[in-house]
Formats: sequence, structure tokens, C-alpha cells
Amino acid sequence: MTGNKAEDSSRLLLAQQQLQDIVNRRDTLVGIHILYGPKAKYWSMVRALDFELREPSIQCVIGRSGVWATYQPVRTSYANRML
Repeated sequence: MTGNKAEDSSRLLLAQQQLQDIVNRRDTLVGIHILYGPKAKYWSMVRALDFELREPSIQCVIGRSGVWATYQPVRTSYANRML
């Protein structure tokens, strides 16, 4: 992310499409690393983290230089377990 609103929006849209493709393939080996430059804006990180809210099987991790987004299968067996 560079801080250019049009360019960053376009890149986030591409990242969202690629993540949807990863989810559709159920690919646990491939992820997306969204890099942030020194002029990146806060809204672009919030939109990247929003991927996780829209799709429960997407896991986002914030690092020093950006956000990693990967597919993790959602477990449905937790309801049957006792804690």
C-alpha cells in the first residue's frame, strides 16, 4: 500500500478476489501478504482486516510490514466438545 487511494483500492480489490479464489480451492498452503509502505493510510489496513470479518475461514495476522491473510478451515466440531 502506497497511500494513493485509487491504487490502494484497486490492490485491495485484487487481494479480495485472490483470497476468494484461495477459499474456493480450500488452499491452506497459499496466502497473501499485503505490504505497507511508509505513506500507507490507516483505512487500507482496516479494509485488509475486514477480509477476516467477511469470510470466517480467512485468518489475518498483522506484521511489521503488513498483513498476512490465509485460509484456515473452520471447525464445526467445537459445539460437541466439553471444556
